[in-house]
Amino acid sequence: MRSSLISEKSARERGPFLTPSPINVTSLLLLCEDQKVLIWAISEKTTHKIEESHETTRREVQQAIAKSAASTQYEHDQTRQEIRSEGKQAEIRSQESYNATAKRIESTELEIISSIEAAGDANQVEHANTQREIAKLKGALQALSEQIESRNQELKSLLSAFNLSKSKKKREQFSEWSNAVTAALLALETMYRSLKEVLSSLQARAKELLDKTQTSGFSTIIRYAHRVSDSPTSHDSRLSIDLIQRRTDVGDADADPTALHKSAAIWTGHDMYFGCFYRCAIQQQRLVNSDDMNRRWKFQNQLRIDQASSSNFEGFVVDERPCSSSWLWLFASVTLALEAHLSPEGKAFELLSTTLDQFQRFRPKNTYSTGSFSGRLKADMRYWSAFATMRGMKQSISGGQIHLESLNVRQKDDLYNLIRLLVGEWPEVRARDRPVPVSVEQDGPATTIARSLSNMGLPVSLIDQQEKAQSLPLVTIQSGGPTIY
Repeated sequence: MRSSLISEKSARERGPFLTPSPINVTSLLLLCEDQKVLIWAISEKTTHKIEESHETTRREVQQAIAKSAASTQYEHDQTRQEIRSEGKQAEIRSQESYNATAKRIESTELEIISSIEAAGDANQVEHANTQREIAKLKGALQALSEQIESRNQELKSLLSAFNLSKSKKKREQFSEWSNAVTAALLALETMYRSLKEVLSSLQARAKELLDKTQTSGFSTIIRYAHRVSDSPTSHDSRLSIDLIQRRTDVGDADADPTALHKSAAIWTGHDMYFGCFYRCAIQQQRLVNSDDMNRRWKFQNQLRIDQASSSNFEGFVVDERPCSSSWLWLFASVTLALEAHLSPEGKAFELLSTTLDQFQRFRPKNTYSTGSFSGRLKADMRYWSAFATMRGMKQSISGGQIHLESLNVRQKDDLYNLIRLLVGEWPEVRARDRPVPVSVEQDGPATTIARSLSNMGLPVSLIDQQEKAQSLPLVTIQSGGPTIY
């Protein structure tokens, strides 16, 4: 075998192109047999080791599975205990919450019942006061009826004497007396109609109080709901506009029974004119203090306006004399504010006439917008605007122009609601002598006009609606009627 290896080595040294020496076949066979035995032995040993390794791996996996199962069972037991504990705690909390809710409900019921009883007592007192006022008014109406009858008899006597008299001087004297009696009779009839209006308002108020006594807790419940609610009803970016009434006639009448008669007896020619042709604003007569307005806005001679364009439909002209008509101050302020803010020209008339049409008591053809009263209103608005201008009230205008056609529906409604509040009839709910707000958009066109009116001296107050809702029910004028929310 050694010699064959040497021969192979010699052959390799000679190179590939040399002829190799002969190979010993027996030696090669023996070598292959030895290698085969060696490979088998190695394979047997490897297989044994692999089996041992698999067995070890199986034991480790089984141990890991058992350990994991034990850990999972332990965690499951812990979770079950926590769930049971949390369930008991939740049951305790639920019971506590139920008890607290029951106490709050009981307390709320007591509060509502107490409020309803108090409101009922207040309504009874107010109803009694209203009945007393009605009795006083009936007495005043009876006295006026007697005076009217007396004046009628006096006028008949004067006319009879006038017809029987032959003396020209006597007839002129009788004519003057009859004119004076006629004027007094007209004043008495005007006072009578005014008192009848007040009486009708008081009777309606008495009926409202009787109806309210049966449901006196409704508004109290609404106020309570607003106060305790987590999300009270509110309107983002909305304001409430109030008209603050002066306590005069009815309050003074309690102390002085003749106070109401005195108030009605001092009607001026302007008041009679407004009472006849703009009757819808009868309740606004007390809003404006004419004495304060005269002191604040004095006649300015340096401001010149065409006399013809500044007279109203009946011939009233602007002059330097103090004005005691609250109605005239109100309509002059409203007209000036609308004309100063609204564009294009003519929109102030459109807005005011449309509002007045809703309350006119004449024939359908006598409307302010397109009917027979259209010319009257246009002339009166020129007079009102001149009246305000000659007293320097334009300096109170704040804010810019408002293009009426560019406003959305809600902004237009706000404008109509504001004008309706200022010059229109109030719903019965407004018979109470307290501020009644109108909801408008904050920084909207209605708010701009309201600020100008407030600057002029009108009793207009702007209040944040969200704060107002915490204390008083809000009355919003929509489509001619009140909505309480």
